[in-house]
Amino acid sequence: MAAYVRRAVELMEGHQRSPTPFDRASPFHRMYEANAVVLNLGVRTMTFRRLADHLLRDSLPHDVYSDRPTSVRIICQ
Repeated sequence: MAAYVRRAVELMEGHQRSPTPFDRASPFHRMYEANAVVLNLGVRTMTFRRLADHLLRDSLPHDVYSDRPTSVRIICQ
């Protein structure tokens, strides 16, 4: 996730502590709450669309998340 906007720190900080990619502490959820506009340049997937899966997860006929945690490396520059 990368952000280059006036509110970048506000939107991005604390994401490494999110238990899921789209919970309330995630940049995706914060952008949703801020009515942000997402611009995709040269990407084939729309990760932001997965926020809808997260928000509707209790009413979907399938699991949105795995029952196993996944570790990832976060690079902050």
